[in-house]
Amino acid sequence: MKNKLVLIFALSITVVGCSSPGALISMPQVPAAQSDSVSFMVTTQSNENLTENVVQSRAFTIPVSSSVVIAVPDKKSIRQANNGNDFKTDGFFSAAEQQIERSLLRNGFQVKDRAKFEAILRDLRDARGVNAGRYTRYGFDERDFDPAMRPLLQRLTEQLDKKDITESEFYTQLEELRSKARISSESRSRGEGEDELTDISEVIRAASASDIQADYVLQIHEFQTLKLRDERINLFNFAPVREFMNRHTDVENQFVARQFYPCQSLEASLNAKLIHVKSGNVVWIGNHAATELDGNESPMNLELTYQRRVANLNQVREYVDYQNQPMVREQRGDIVSLPDWQFRADVIGPTHVSGANCKLEQRSDDEINQIRTNLSRRVATELISTIKVGNF
Repeated sequence: MKNKLVLIFALSITVVGCSSPGALISMPQVPAAQSDSVSFMVTTQSNENLTENVVQSRAFTIPVSSSVVIAVPDKKSIRQANNGNDFKTDGFFSAAEQQIERSLLRNGFQVKDRAKFEAILRDLRDARGVNAGRYTRYGFDERDFDPAMRPLLQRLTEQLDKKDITESEFYTQLEELRSKARISSESRSRGEGEDELTDISEVIRAASASDIQADYVLQIHEFQTLKLRDERINLFNFAPVREFMNRHTDVENQFVARQFYPCQSLEASLNAKLIHVKSGNVVWIGNHAATELDGNESPMNLELTYQRRVANLNQVREYVDYQNQPMVREQRGDIVSLPDWQFRADVIGPTHVSGANCKLEQRSDDEINQIRTNLSRRVATELISTIKVGNF
C-alpha cells in the first residue's frame, strides 16, 4: 500500500511538470481614430437700425443740384492737431470723405471743395486780425476766451514757462479751459495748416457770404475708426454647427463651454446732420456704426473638429505583456479575456481659418488699417445715401 501512494505522487508530479504553458497573446488591433470637421462662415447682425437712426424733415424739400460743403468735427481736429496730424489729412477720414462726396453727388448734390472755404475763412480772419495776440506762441489767443478765464490762462502759461508742468499737461489743461469757456467763433485763431472747417457758425457764415456759396452744410459731429466692439457670438445660431453637434451628441457638454465665442471686432461710426444755410434749419440728421463682421467684405471662417480615439491603449498593452510572462502563462489556459476598449471624444476649436479675426493681436498693422479704411467708406456710403433729394 505504501509503495502505491509513492507511485501515485510521483506520477502526479510528472503530469504537472509536463503540462504546456498558455499560448502567447497577440496585441489586438487598435480601433482607428475617428475625426470630423465643420467649417462655417461667421457674420453678426448689426445692432444699428439705419432707418431708425436717420430722420429727414418733410417740411423741407431738398432740390436736385443743391450745393453742399462738408464741415469736419472740431474735437477730432483738435485732438489730432495736438498730435501733429490734423483731421483733414487723416487717411481714414479722407477715405470716408471721398465716399461722402460720392454719395452726395449720387444723390443729386453739387459738392463744394472744402479747401476753397478754408481759404476764405483764413482771409476773413486775417482781415479781422484775430491771429495776433500775446499768447500766439502758445497756439491760442487770449481773446478767444471769456475775460473771466484769462487769469487762469496767464497762470497756466507761467507754469509752463517755469517748467512746473510739461507741454502735455499744459495742453491738457488748456483743453479743459476750452471746454468750460465757449470760444467766440469770430475770434478763434488757427495755427498754420490747421483745419478751418470745424466751427459750424463760421462755415455757415462763409457759405452764405462768400463768392463760393453753398445751400447746405453737412456737419460731421463724430467720426471714429478706433472703436472696438466686444461681442459673444453664439455658434449654435449657425446651421452647419447645429448639424455637426447633432452628429456628435457625446461631446455636447464640451461644446456648451465653447458655444459663445468671444470676439473683439473693429468698428467705425459716423454722426452727421445737414443744415440749410439760409434758414439755419436742420433738414436731416443721422448716425451709423458698422463692424467688420456686419458685412461680407471679409467674412470670418471658423472650424470645429470632433475626435474620438482609444483612451486605454496603455492599459491594454500592459495587460497583454503581463499575460505573456512565463510564470503567468504556466498558471493560465489558452483562453484569456482582454479588457474592453475605452474611448475618449473631444471637440477642438473653434479655430480661425480665414477672413476677419476676433483676436486683434494676431493682425498686422497693415491689415488693421485696411479694415478701418473699408469701414470708413462703408459707414459713409450707407449713412449719406439715406439723404433724400427731391420729393420723397
